Amino acid sequence: MTAMALGAIAAIPNPMDTSGETGLDPFGAFLSRHAGTAGRGPLAHVRLCVKDNIAVAGEPFTAGHPVFAGRRAAETAPAVQRLLDAGAAFVGMTRTDAGGFGMTTPGVANPVEAGRSVGGSSGGAAAAVAAGLADLGLGTDTGGSIRVPAAATGLFGFKPSRGSVPLEGVWPLAPSFDHVGLLARDLDLIRAAVPILLADSAAGAASPDRLRLAVEERMPDLIDPGIRSAFERVVEALGAAGHDIVRFDLPDRLASAAAFGAVVVAEAAPLYLGMPADGLGEAAARALRGAASADVAAARTRLAAAARRYDACLADSDALLSPTLFAPMPARGVHHIETGGRRWPLLAATLSATAFANVLGAPSLAMPLPACPGIGLPLGAAPFSLHLTGRPGHDLALLGMAERIRAGLSNMAM
Repeated sequence: MTAMALGAIAAIPNPMDTSGETGLDPFGAFLSRHAGTAGRGPLAHVRLCVKDNIAVAGEPFTAGHPVFAGRRAAETAPAVQRLLDAGAAFVGMTRTDAGGFGMTTPGVANPVEAGRSVGGSSGGAAAAVAAGLADLGLGTDTGGSIRVPAAATGLFGFKPSRGSVPLEGVWPLAPSFDHVGLLARDLDLIRAAVPILLADSAAGAASPDRLRLAVEERMPDLIDPGIRSAFERVVEALGAAGHDIVRFDLPDRLASAAAFGAVVVAEAAPLYLGMPADGLGEAAARALRGAASADVAAARTRLAAAARRYDACLADSDALLSPTLFAPMPARGVHHIETGGRRWPLLAATLSATAFANVLGAPSLAMPLPACPGIGLPLGAAPFSLHLTGRPGHDLALLGMAERIRAGLSNMAM
């Protein structure tokens, strides 16, 4: 944790009180609410909400842990300040799941699919943006914590390249994989905000007209049949639109996710030494109980081997395409999915689809496809979400590819 984020944080009584504004937040997305004052700049009148593991001076900074219920930040994180300096209007802090450990964000309802999990750990920001209570959400993503709730609520969720956004003022989970990114209802706002968030790191080659798109040779066993069918139709349509489709044999998704989880917990554990288990969010306490039993050296070796395979794939393509979710999010309070007559842990199922991009430090985008005829809505009310991953450092090029892909799919007739 940085000195800025840990230092000089004042305790106040009952920071969970939203000053009588809870009626304006029917989904429980916010810890604090503000009307917001628009500044001047390219993001003027864009309403910004911030996940509560990212510091905003004077605001709740709980990171989803009861032990920090009285904590407020002394300074504003640089990532937030960049957006404010561009004119964004800050409208409040949003709930997170247990220090970033969880994928459900308990207490936050899904505005798009009532009864289903909103995803996590940036579930509060996703709910606020999906409900129209904010336009832009600033969150963190260690293994999919922006992209998973984006997919669960029909949003665009962007995770940038490693190191492109400063992590000062961000409560960490696993420093090797932590990223700060964005959620929005439309791609145009993502494309406007990303260069501001990345500042001097906003670079990358232009997107070519004809894309070379990599897809996985064999999808994992846990993939839902409806999602598999939607993805296959998307790939077919992109090929018909003139893009080159190349297939790669990629590492075992579930084995990689298990290795990833072991390394994340090993990196997170030292931060929580001496903290009472009953003061931590449920997902964090559950994960940390298994920290000592993991073979972290073997897990790191497996991740390094997997990263080499993914690197080779991206070296021979412009982007890797996959579903953002391999299965629909379950009902609230349920921590598993069921596909093909088998039950899978929710955390493993979600990480298996998204965490590889954090290992690579590569830019990734969860992209909803609600307007494409024939895809259908395999997640119910939330549209199918396509996951795009580009080469590290080519963040803006990836967003350009997303626009080309959207254009290529706009006239799908399937």
